[in-house]
Amino acid sequence: MSPISRHFSTTAPFATLPNTRTCIHLLKTCKSMKELKQIQAHLFKAGAQQNDDALKKLMAFCTDPHHGNPHYAERVFNYIENPSLFIYNVMIKAYTKSGSFKRSLFLYDQMRAYGLWPDNFTYPFVFKAIGRLKEALVGQKVHGYVIKCGLGFDCYVCNSVMDMYAELGYVGDLRKVFGEMPDRDLVSWNILISGFVRCNRFEDAVSVYRLMRHERSVRPDEATVVSTLSACIALKNLELGGEIHRYVSNELEITTIIGNSLLDMYSKCGCLSTAREIFDAMPVKNVICWTSMVSGYVNTGQLDEARLLFDSSPVRDIVLWTAMINGYVQFNRVDEAMALFQDMQMNRVKPDKYTMVTLLTGCAQLGALEQGKWIHEYMLENRIAIDAVTGTALIDIGMQFIADFAQSHCIPLPPVVLL
Repeated sequence: MSPISRHFSTTAPFATLPNTRTCIHLLKTCKSMKELKQIQAHLFKAGAQQNDDALKKLMAFCTDPHHGNPHYAERVFNYIENPSLFIYNVMIKAYTKSGSFKRSLFLYDQMRAYGLWPDNFTYPFVFKAIGRLKEALVGQKVHGYVIKCGLGFDCYVCNSVMDMYAELGYVGDLRKVFGEMPDRDLVSWNILISGFVRCNRFEDAVSVYRLMRHERSVRPDEATVVSTLSACIALKNLELGGEIHRYVSNELEITTIIGNSLLDMYSKCGCLSTAREIFDAMPVKNVICWTSMVSGYVNTGQLDEARLLFDSSPVRDIVLWTAMINGYVQFNRVDEAMALFQDMQMNRVKPDKYTMVTLLTGCAQLGALEQGKWIHEYMLENRIAIDAVTGTALIDIGMQFIADFAQSHCIPLPPVVLL
């Protein structure tokens, strides 16, 4: 019998029901929702269902992503007469992490309407929700409120404000918040660099990285390296990429994530031999690593080498399959692309719209109308959405067929009118 069961047993001689203090203690060691509901039942019997300490622990457990139940947390929250700031924060965090961003903002507005003052644990999740919803005006308004209530220089809050502006694409505000921060930690620098990368301000990202290297208080970590390497890829800045590689070798360790980024950088900057050296030296290779190396060979037209590597991969996801199929299409080896697509079906890997667009492009290049029609039927049968991208590919096949038919029958086509 578990300790909780012993406390709740009423069959034992001289059994006594646990009091509020005992229930709160049991909530600290609770391991499952079943146990939590037992404890909650005894809190009701003890008349302590609105006890603040008990509610804090109840809500913290219910919103736990591993052991809790968010729907039950919501039910409990709706029965709390006067939720504390802690409980609001727990719920806002849970909603944001689960993607219920509008509910997070609703609770934020509600708590303020009830006279509660948000703190530095409230705002990071509120700003994250605002960024994901692209509510720029709301974000600026909440940022203004943060400054007025004295949290404008809290590093934790400022980092979340920067992340929101990066998500919104407001580069000027992102830079301004960073510049006005009296204290910056490693996270602050990483958010600024990754924010510039997200907004396609690659030169700015590189400049911040170089500035960071002169700071004594911070040292680039894995997140810094990965973001800056993304900027190096966009700028084809092999020199800085090599500098970062040397830094990692001397100051950090080449993790799987860093290894993937270095491999991708060297591959896309045309240094396949160095990329392959990194690939071969990696003790653990995930599917992203295999895809980067295969794509590197594909982009330089080394399809046979790419196929050897593809066949050697222990695991293949839809991205890797599509990369290899795209290679064949790109270099007009459409029959091999179609054969690989059939292998893909035999392996029960479900294609996505990008796979289908790749194949349709190949059919359009060859004027293979029958194969194009078969792919169209396959998309309909397997309920693959025909959106603007796939629709354009289908139209290209149709136009190619019309052009070929007109040419073979000496039929003049009407001129294209540009509007």
